[in-house]
Amino acid sequence: MKVSSTRLAAWYAQMATCLDAGLSWQRAVETASGLRTELRRRLVDALGAGLSLDEALARGGAWLPRLDRELIAAGTAAGRTPEMLRRLAARHEAAARARRQVLAASAYPLIVAHLAAFALPVAVLMQGAGVEAYLPAVLKVLIPLWGAVAVLAWAARRRLRPLMAVLDVLPGIGGYRRYRALADLAFVLQAQVMAGIRLDEAWRRAARASGDTRLEAVAGKVAETVRAGLPVSLALAGERRSLPAPFAEFWENGERTGALESALAHLYRHFGDLAARRLAAASFAYPKVLFAAVAIWVAVQALQFYAGYFQQLEELMQP
Repeated sequence: MKVSSTRLAAWYAQMATCLDAGLSWQRAVETASGLRTELRRRLVDALGAGLSLDEALARGGAWLPRLDRELIAAGTAAGRTPEMLRRLAARHEAAARARRQVLAASAYPLIVAHLAAFALPVAVLMQGAGVEAYLPAVLKVLIPLWGAVAVLAWAARRRLRPLMAVLDVLPGIGGYRRYRALADLAFVLQAQVMAGIRLDEAWRRAARASGDTRLEAVAGKVAETVRAGLPVSLALAGERRSLPAPFAEFWENGERTGALESALAHLYRHFGDLAARRLAAASFAYPKVLFAAVAIWVAVQALQFYAGYFQQLEELMQP
């Protein structure tokens, strides 16, 4: 079972503190909270048996994201494990915050829809029908609503391409996903550069982590350029459609000055801030759109009810 971003962020932050204090990995795992007791015990046992950190995390199961395991290994290879753990903690905190923001924005329209689903069929009772007619009328609305929410949640968790393609073209959401992918690209690239990973392999891993097919195509061209013994900036110069100009410019500047880590750290903050702004805008606008749709649906249902009610009165008044 996977661990939530909130718990991972807490565990990473505490592990970094323990390692800074001079504790061994085994002792740090025993001390830091955030993980379930069973997971901590398995890690402690594996480390106590002489396994390396990477082997212990791999043996622990699928609870830890593959990307996190690779980045921790990169930080360990560079001798900067606490720093990498703090970066991962910040990344997971941002992911948890974004998830909470989306859920909070979606809650109000869904509550209104449920209230309407229970309130509108009251007309059935007013027309003399019993509860046996009222409940099916409520479920007729709620079952499709619950089904749609469940399908969307399942598709989002599995990152199905059809859903991702739709999200990419939605105003606000598409921009958020684009900037978030660029921020993830910069984050992973910085970790790989820090660990001394070959640039072609670093780009491949970072593009895969971003989940953006356009960036994966750029990574393929970067690999060809690196294998030819040429600087990465040459490959990025011709990819302005897939890669924003600031990314290529900061990379080239870092490449020339030998400060790639600093340049990538800036890019991570820059695109992370842009992604947060787009998400905030979408979280404000889309609930309003959903609420308007629910309000229109309620109004239509109310008009239909009163139209039927007045028609019945007219029929009763006829001789």
